[in-house]
Amino acid sequence: KLLTGVTTILGVRNKSYLIPWAAKEVWKALTGKRVELAEMNDEQYEAFILEAKSAYKRKSTEAKDVGTMVHEWIENYITTGGKEMPEDKKARNSIEAFLVWESSHAVEWLASELVLANSDWAGTIDAVARIDNILTLVDFKTSNQISEDYFLQTAAYQLALEEMGGKVDQRMIIRIPKDGSGFEAIVVPTPIDFDKETF
Repeated sequence: KLLTGVTTILGVRNKSYLIPWAAKEVWKALTGKRVELAEMNDEQYEAFILEAKSAYKRKSTEAKDVGTMVHEWIENYITTGGKEMPEDKKARNSIEAFLVWESSHAVEWLASELVLANSDWAGTIDAVARIDNILTLVDFKTSNQISEDYFLQTAAYQLALEEMGGKVDQRMIIRIPKDGSGFEAIVVPTPIDFDKETF
């Protein structure tokens, strides 16, 4: 049976904060190019402006690539104990931040990339672990901030997990920034019943 993914469902939410971010990426692509622009003919100028217009797409693709590398490394680390680092510096920074966090807690990894579904949607939990003796649903993020969408995403996963007979005591977002700074690990602060109902 084909089911809609949890992240697809959450994609309908308004993400107005992305508009200024996209504008900022265009601005960065144009900044410092005044002399270069002045020397261009009309055709070159138009091509340059069109390229700058899509700067945010390139940035987003790069971020997704790094995020994918980090997720794959963590999945492999949890399931096989493998520790060979990727060549990408940003991915290594993220992974090193994750390892520092892990070493400061008592963590027993129980599952990784756990696919689950209920009658209406499906999703994949990044991990389930016993963290400091608390059974925890874990979602890894390489984003610049923790969004309330993540709270709803983990609530949807918990709903499906419970329908399948599973149980966790808390939901945790582990934000692993690509530059190795600003690492965050938070227990979702909103009530689970509220997040389930909102989702």
